[in-house]
Amino acid sequence: MTLIELMVAVTLMTVIVLGLYKVFDRTQRAMRDGANQIDTTETGRSTMGILLRDLEQMADSGSTNEVNFDLFHPAYSNNVATVFPSGDVSTNINQELFFLKKGQHWTGVGFLVMPGSDPGGDDALNQAGIRSLYRFEIETNILQLRSNNLLNAYINERTNLVQKVADGVVHFNIRAYTNGVLVTNMLGEAETTLQLAGLAPSHIDLEFGILEPKVLEEVRNIPNTAAISNYLYRLPSSFQIYKSRIRIPAGAVSAN
Repeated sequence: MTLIELMVAVTLMTVIVLGLYKVFDRTQRAMRDGANQIDTTETGRSTMGILLRDLEQMADSGSTNEVNFDLFHPAYSNNVATVFPSGDVSTNINQELFFLKKGQHWTGVGFLVMPGSDPGGDDALNQAGIRSLYRFEIETNILQLRSNNLLNAYINERTNLVQKVADGVVHFNIRAYTNGVLVTNMLGEAETTLQLAGLAPSHIDLEFGILEPKVLEEVRNIPNTAAISNYLYRLPSSFQIYKSRIRIPAGAVSAN
């Protein structure tokens, strides 16, 4: 074998090895992306399952003196623009929700989005609109309804007596319907602050957005809010948005 033939053989082998390495690298990357997608999907589905089970058990107090459903903004919620996988830019609302359900006793349940580390914190993730979803529950020890006490307990203790449901939450938006009609404000837009006494909504439109675990770990290492926002702006596909229309059996007449 001449030197030229040897050089050609080495070159061909190098090209083949590099090609195989590139195929292997793409396969590994696809597997990692698939694993992240599965993790995100599982977290999103389990979270939606918790929300659906609770909301479908919402009870109608039947008394106009009792707060049945309360939808509002937390004091620390700052609206943050987020780029979703579709390319649309949406402003996060991140509402809080409190409602009543009834088993053996009346129970007050709340869901709220707040910073994962410190509920009153001002960290970079919070300012970038990346927070955690928490669930609050308090039960009466008597059969008689004391919903005002339950609501007050939620308002006063919601940052303490909570359990974390999911991290990396970027969107938690609720639209309520009564008698099958969307509750709107004076501008004809979906009402984002709503309190119902003595009745439950007929159904609810729920939107829940979550960040991929891998991306969440990466942005946790970025101390600057602007840098986090710029990083996420280039990765719109790192978000998963879940939507569901939930019929409330205890509510008024539902829309078709």
